[in-house]
Amino acid sequence: MKIIIGLGNPGKKYENTRHNVGFLAMDRIVNKMAQKDIKVDFKLDKKFEAEVAKLKLGNEDVLLVKPQIFMNLSGVAVKKIVDFYKVIPEKDLMVIYDDVDIPLGKVRIRGEGSSAGHNGLQSIIDELGTDRFMRVRIGIGRPANELVKIEDWVLQALPAVEKELLFNTIEDLIMNGLQYLAL
Repeated sequence: MKIIIGLGNPGKKYENTRHNVGFLAMDRIVNKMAQKDIKVDFKLDKKFEAEVAKLKLGNEDVLLVKPQIFMNLSGVAVKKIVDFYKVIPEKDLMVIYDDVDIPLGKVRIRGEGSSAGHNGLQSIIDELGTDRFMRVRIGIGRPANELVKIEDWVLQALPAVEKELLFNTIEDLIMNGLQYLAL
């Protein structure tokens, strides 16, 4: 089984914010599957504290996950899922999340390393006891105004032009990257 985690914060308040790029990616993957007549729906699974969607691609079972606890505690939900399915993080886990240190719309992929200050990723590293798992970092850039705090920046609603660019980035990732990397 492969597990793909999209990081974000639950609730309407955070739905279209920069910090929820991981959730946006999960939703776009489900939409892409629907276009291929593959029925996939997210359902709340309370034991994991996450919305999960199961699908089969080729011979591989894939679990798409949107933790439904706040970003900074994401590791709690991820650990429950990893333990339940007995997957090996460095082989079977991928985490998709926002990164302010990458220009808007760019993607970087790593197989291990520090959290670089991303609290959701640090929570996962802490809970799993390893930093060896695939991460897909989607750039949201930094605010042009240096007086804007990063904490405020990531929780701002995405302007339409940024949202469109991020959707295109996620579509490219689905078409070219995720299939190759994990599925």
